[in-house]
Amino acid sequence: MTGPRRLALAALVCVLALGLGWRGASGRLLPGLILPTTTISPVTGDLWMGTHYYPGRWIEADPMRAPRGHESDVRVVLVPAAVALGLLAHGRTHERERVARVAVLALAGIGLVAAGRGMPAAALAMALAVWLAAPVVGSVPVVGRWVSASPGQRAV
Repeated sequence: MTGPRRLALAALVCVLALGLGWRGASGRLLPGLILPTTTISPVTGDLWMGTHYYPGRWIEADPMRAPRGHESDVRVVLVPAAVALGLLAHGRTHERERVARVAVLALAGIGLVAAGRGMPAAALAMALAVWLAAPVVGSVPVVGRWVSASPGQRAV
């Protein structure tokens, strides 16, 4: 597979990851209730007023209702990464290569965040995008050495 095709596929994976769930489906704890109670002693007939605590209950989250990538804060990384990888697939310049390297590092970072939060689909998507783009982006040196004999030219 050629380099531009790999970069275009990595950009497509980033766009598709905007539709994945990006928060762990853990659930939530409902708050408990403190209710006032009154009790009359059957022996003495005394009235006793107090409170009784009813604990909250745990509600499991629905994994299908997890916020998607376009609703989550990861869109700040996914959208620019998709644009940078798509532009680099269209044509190479040193500025685009620098931006694409930063995008690949950011994708690796949010892949680790997804794995840490227990989101296997998002982590696998980011691993696939990094696997597709890293060999192409990492193969060309970003900063060349300047040749002292002829100013204005760079040796690659």
